[in-house]
Amino acid sequence: MKHFIFLLFTIITTSASLAQIKRSLPNDIPHDNDIDYLTKISSVEVISYKTQIGFNNLDSIGKKEFIQKKEFLSFDENENLIEYKKSDFTYGGSKIQEKYRYDNEHQLIEIISKNQYNNTKTVYEYEEGSENINRIDYDYSISKRNYKTKHRAYVMYGINNNNVHEVKSIGDYGRVSKDIYKFDSNGNVIYSETRGIITKTKYTYDSKGNVIKEYTTNNNNKGGYSKHKYNTNNKLIETISYELNDKLFTKLVLKYLNGVIIHEILYYYKNNKISGKREIKYQLDNIGNWTRKEFFKDDISYELITRKIKYRS
Repeated sequence: MKHFIFLLFTIITTSASLAQIKRSLPNDIPHDNDIDYLTKISSVEVISYKTQIGFNNLDSIGKKEFIQKKEFLSFDENENLIEYKKSDFTYGGSKIQEKYRYDNEHQLIEIISKNQYNNTKTVYEYEEGSENINRIDYDYSISKRNYKTKHRAYVMYGINNNNVHEVKSIGDYGRVSKDIYKFDSNGNVIYSETRGIITKTKYTYDSKGNVIKEYTTNNNNKGGYSKHKYNTNNKLIETISYELNDKLFTKLVLKYLNGVIIHEILYYYKNNKISGKREIKYQLDNIGNWTRKEFFKDDISYELITRKIKYRS
């Protein structure tokens, strides 16, 4: 059941989340906030900067002029996200605050969201004792003009050996949508059918269970394949991606240094010549979570994300 709940929130997007963390969390806080080691984390403060002129020669005062957003995440002792706040300083600025409540099984049961335009309350209900887990969402929105709306969506999840096979939603005015997912024994998606797009993926594994090749196609004749390499510590060190016609697309090289991880990404033209290079540099704390993430293009730093992580003693 724990694996299913993780998939449940991975497939259905709510208003804020963390990826790769815990099954009980929702799914839409930006990828920049992924946390590998959530144990004993009390809170996380995130500041994002971006500029076209580069940070290489800017002091701390200069960097403040390029702050794009600030975020704050708070967790309870069970590692559940209980509060998310974001201040966005781009395009006129915006603020959002969300609070989360869970039941005794750590399933999300309520989100209260506030921004400058409206307040929203979403309630989740689960039906127990059957092969299908049913979730009902109620959204209550109140805008500044006191205009109230109520939305109800009925979502049914089909389960078979902890794998989600079918997600059926009945929304406003009886509109029905159905998504189908199939997984291999390792938990990777090998088939999906959503919004008319059918996607199939084949995986090749090594003796340690690592994916060394994946081949993906869909019913629009789109797709590609990737090859992966790992070091002796079983960490990914290289991913090379190709289009279906065998054209080299990108190459990702990962370097693991002392407290630092570097992602080097190479982009290629049609003639397999390098068209561009980007680099992402992570600085890690003693636990293994990154506290600084910096983006480089042609050796110029153009985006920076810093995180202050508070751990429980």
